[in-house]
Amino acid sequence: MAHPHPFIKVVAEGRLYDTEAFSFGFHIVQAPTIAEDQLPAVTQELADKIGNVVRTYFNSAAPDGLAITNKAQLQRVKVNRVGRDGRYMETNSLEHVVNPAIAGRSDVTPPPQLALAVSLIGNENPRGLAGRGRFYLPPMAGLSSVTGDGKISPQYISLVVSATQKLIRDVNALFNGLGAQYAYVGNTSSGSGNRPGRQQVVSEIRVGNVCDTVRSRRRSLQENYTVGTI
Repeated sequence: MAHPHPFIKVVAEGRLYDTEAFSFGFHIVQAPTIAEDQLPAVTQELADKIGNVVRTYFNSAAPDGLAITNKAQLQRVKVNRVGRDGRYMETNSLEHVVNPAIAGRSDVTPPPQLALAVSLIGNENPRGLAGRGRFYLPPMAGLSSVTGDGKISPQYISLVVSATQKLIRDVNALFNGLGAQYAYVGNTSSGSGNRPGRQQVVSEIRVGNVCDTVRSRRRSLQENYTVGTI
């Protein structure tokens, strides 16, 4: 099934502990009240503007920001408009290059596979199609030292929530300033079977207090063994 409308895909990528890689991202959709496809084309100027918002988010520090480990470095932010058929609409893939790469603002060193999941909840039907999106942030303060019950301290969760709220509001405000008042951070799904695709604008953020793991980071980290003979 096709997506109901084109959308803009934003993906931040970088290096983690020199040998690992990380990525996280979100979508920009048009309000469901708009019947025609109206999302603007992605230009290098637009990619740079979105990229600057994302790099501010990545580089934010406590007491008001993410406090991502300085072992993670943001290198690029890819920004592409995707059509109803799931293919890029522009001839060339565009990206905002972060040169030199910028590191997180915390000196903590959690294992690279640890992550905090940020859930993006749709405004119409959180349990329905496109009701939930999710991305996994690089390791940050609070993940390497949990509370006595094995959970992340509430103070670190609150930082991620407030920083992500600002990220989404800043992206929405960016499009509003460009005259695209109908474009918002949102979730999209192409549907399946007889179910048509759907898009929902994000109206809520949820961040849990239990660490997640990103297996791709664990698989790509070369492991050395110390052997004990019996």
